[in-house]
Amino acid sequence: MPKVLRWLCACLAAVAFAVPAHAAVPAQFIAKLYTEALGRAPEAGGWASRVNDFSVNGCTGARLASHGIGVFNSDEFNAKGYSNAAKLLLLYRTALDREPDSGGFNAYLNMLNSGTPFSSVVNSFYASGEFNQLVARMCSGAPYYFNTLGYGGYAIQIPGVAAVTQADLQASLNATPAGGTVALPAMTVVYLNSTLNIPANVTLATAGNPDPGSHGMMARLVRAPGYASPGSALGEALVKLNSGSRLTNMWIDGQRGAGVSVGGVPRPYVKGEINIQSLSGANTQIVSNFIANTAGWSSMQVLGMGEVGVPCVANAVMGNVITAYASSNADTAGQTWADGISDSCEDSQVVNNHIVDATDGGIVLFRSQINGNEPPQHSQVTDNIILNAGNSAFIAIAVDPLYGTPVCPVSPNFAGSYVGRNAFWTGPNAIIEIGLAVGTSEWFFNHGGCLGSGANVSDNTSNGFRVRVNDGIAIQGMLNATVQSNNLLTTRVRKGSCGSYDVSAGISAGIASGSLQPYTDVALKSCI
Repeated sequence: MPKVLRWLCACLAAVAFAVPAHAAVPAQFIAKLYTEALGRAPEAGGWASRVNDFSVNGCTGARLASHGIGVFNSDEFNAKGYSNAAKLLLLYRTALDREPDSGGFNAYLNMLNSGTPFSSVVNSFYASGEFNQLVARMCSGAPYYFNTLGYGGYAIQIPGVAAVTQADLQASLNATPAGGTVALPAMTVVYLNSTLNIPANVTLATAGNPDPGSHGMMARLVRAPGYASPGSALGEALVKLNSGSRLTNMWIDGQRGAGVSVGGVPRPYVKGEINIQSLSGANTQIVSNFIANTAGWSSMQVLGMGEVGVPCVANAVMGNVITAYASSNADTAGQTWADGISDSCEDSQVVNNHIVDATDGGIVLFRSQINGNEPPQHSQVTDNIILNAGNSAFIAIAVDPLYGTPVCPVSPNFAGSYVGRNAFWTGPNAIIEIGLAVGTSEWFFNHGGCLGSGANVSDNTSNGFRVRVNDGIAIQGMLNATVQSNNLLTTRVRKGSCGSYDVSAGISAGIASGSLQPYTDVALKSCI
């Protein structure tokens, strides 16, 4: 941690950054300036400006510090009206890439409360030995996950904020009548040792409803070190929503990487222990939350009729900021990748979410049921931002009919669904294997892969940036598809075993058809 006793007001500015310039752009560092300090993905102009600055001028500790200090001195940050404790929490996560330790946090908080300017504390963090230990990793352009140095523990209780136990919170939720709300005080930290269930038609929120741009004030639900998975067949989650539940304006943190890091790769990873799971039903909402560092295979799973047996009607996943920095795209034994949003609800709105550095897929729209009769998947996935800044991924967005056992029993129907007006791009060193996967024969053709029908994947862009892909768009395993007006600026970089194309479609192989923008007729089968 930054050593408080070595903090000397004016002298800190003179600390030398003795790290030579590097050619790589610190793209994950840039992304974290936005998500961790400002609670959003970078806007196009800000991303382009910062990438250009490092591209032209190189990456040094001094230049990294200048960007970080600039964000914390910005009008946007200062307009949030944060308490000293909230400012300090976000400074630890942004500058040092970890949770605060209680000793350092309390010492700095006492300084701020005694009149030390926040700008001086910001300068001390970016002049610290700990920050300088991170510089080489940041400037390499490689991902540096979360808590790379292993200095941080799990999320701490904030001084002056009353502690709330999981048992007390669950009791409050259970006692709340349908239509009611449990509002946790700002900056409350609740450690979850097992799944927290939000009853049907009950809302869990932070008092004052801070949006993700003010996530420093949100109440936090945190995976505790001793989290016990009950072992449900549906997988486990920190938070489960029932029909009509609402989770809004909360910070849900899987704490993957907190407290331990092995060789720079985050641990622990427990496949089933995802952050949020919605159990179908009507009018269930996951809105305006900050969702970070899932311990499992997805940040959020939205179930449909097939898994639960209850129709999924008018579900909403809107305005969330989702980060998965602590996951990894390594496709090896002990896989540690993670989705941003995994949606098999047949009637959902997935709108205006910001997803940064998910490593499996940013958004996956599944069929509503794995086997048997099923309702058409007609969800709308629109106006989302997906950025792979430092972490690579298998896909940005997929429409996934899944697979049968041993053969596909039905042709999953995606008619009425729309995946459009989304933007995705990469940092200079990250790669997305397939940008838009319309069908998933690349994964499942040799395993009874299903051919879906009727998906509309149109009007998506790369936000004016180059997106590094093996395949820009792959229409493989989807018949009667509409794939039009997707405007992607691609740089093709070989990743994996599939052939590399701007747009591919398995027309002659009988695994693609429909109204398609210009393509290469080639089949991609079980190559991922």
